[in-house]
Amino acid sequence: MDNNNLPQPYFPQSNNYCDCDDNENGNDSTLTIQPKPIAPSLPSSQQPSPTIISQINHNKYQLFKEFKEHNNNIDSKMLCVQLSEFQISPKTATNTFDSWLNSLWLPPTGFKKLVDNHLKKVYIPFYSYRVNYNVEFSGFVTYDSKLNTNALYDKYGNTNSTYNNNNYYNVNNNSLNNSNNADKNKKTITSTSATILNKENVELYNNGNNNNLNNKNSEDILKDKSIKWNKVDGYITRTINRILLLACNSMDLLSDESIMNCMVSQQFDFNNVIEKSLDEFNQFAQLDQVEVLARYEPDVVWKRDYLNHLLETEQSMSIEYLKQQEQSKFVKNVSSTIQFNEKLFSLVYIPFYYTKYEFQNQSFSFFLNSQNGVISATRPEIGLGKIGDFLKYTQNYFSTLVGNFEPFSKCKGDELAIIDSFKVYNTSSYFLTFSRSSTNFLGSSSIGHLTIRNNSKSITATLRGQKRRSVQKGNPFSLLPLHERTFSFKGHWCFEIIDGEVNQIDVIKINPREGGNIYQSIKN
Repeated sequence: MDNNNLPQPYFPQSNNYCDCDDNENGNDSTLTIQPKPIAPSLPSSQQPSPTIISQINHNKYQLFKEFKEHNNNIDSKMLCVQLSEFQISPKTATNTFDSWLNSLWLPPTGFKKLVDNHLKKVYIPFYSYRVNYNVEFSGFVTYDSKLNTNALYDKYGNTNSTYNNNNYYNVNNNSLNNSNNADKNKKTITSTSATILNKENVELYNNGNNNNLNNKNSEDILKDKSIKWNKVDGYITRTINRILLLACNSMDLLSDESIMNCMVSQQFDFNNVIEKSLDEFNQFAQLDQVEVLARYEPDVVWKRDYLNHLLETEQSMSIEYLKQQEQSKFVKNVSSTIQFNEKLFSLVYIPFYYTKYEFQNQSFSFFLNSQNGVISATRPEIGLGKIGDFLKYTQNYFSTLVGNFEPFSKCKGDELAIIDSFKVYNTSSYFLTFSRSSTNFLGSSSIGHLTIRNNSKSITATLRGQKRRSVQKGNPFSLLPLHERTFSFKGHWCFEIIDGEVNQIDVIKINPREGGNIYQSIKN
């Protein structure tokens, strides 16, 4: 593994520290664990990691505290807002939307006719975070020269074996320590296991004097009392800049999670922005007739979307930090604690054109980033009108040839109409669906059979069969409590549950290939 690709430990200078929020309350934010004086040096050709940066543009950020201290809104006259103006004209945006709509491959019948090409202008809020923190790590290390330094290790411990209480675990099984008595600005995550060696046989150096060490596995090495393990502590300081997170709380607009994730992942040009106070921005947006979406507080978004990810990432990386500091590949029982020195945010508003539309009881959205022209959109499933419906039916018809059988399920009639693309089901009823009967290579269907049971102890159920994608229905029948009935079926059918306890009615046995000739037909 090439350790040069990992962020390298370094130790902060005293003049680089900023006051923590806790200092305002008189809490001590200094480190209690001193670093080891040994730190690996970078090769002269190695570029610094982009995640470790100098403290620049400090005045563009605002300090933020814990959520419980956010009782009052931030003074709008003091809060600085970064925003990008609309770089794309409304006419160009409409043409872009029309081009996107016409470029859709195999849209369902009637979809384009229902879509309104009127686009609205909106500013969507994001927070850009900048945090400075110490990662304090602790663990055991061995410098035994008998061990083979060529043993394989995964960068994040994902494929390595771990050892704890004589059992192997995955290194990512972490537990968060959020003790109420702990410093509110100090987050701890401790591994429930320890990375050490590859789980398979690990080769060791054989210098002629240690033949008995050949081909030992990692558990043997742990039990080898001749190997000395030393307790070691250390820390590094890291600064991560421009962590862009979506701050919008208008979930009625941003209802699709994929859209939200796509927006956050887009590149935003921080060099192409203007700065205004929050009051000035609101006046500017009002004059330009742009909707401004509401937002959560910065600490709420941070804790919800990034804090746990940071804790887990640094716990995984602390194993490498300890290896690099001690220049050894053999460590165990590594834990880490994060001490935040500084937490800053800037409020960023990104301009979008958007439209939202409904199709077959589902919501779809189109967003066009007006700074960079990137499109984020959702669309219905592939369709070809009647041809598409026929292709979907054909796919279902021949799927049993390769053993692809539909599982049992229960759904409302309107949901089944969307699945089958046929509005032929009673929307107020529940339906019990199952696989179609088998199809042979000549294209004909077998006569299968299935058994349904009413598991209710007191309520009689009333059901009837209905052919899928058809108005053809069988006769209603009653199913007494704790009783079952068997029916034959040919093709694709389902049961409409007219009355009874829906969650107590199940298909308990099905044979889609044969045996249906001796049973009553589902359509009678």
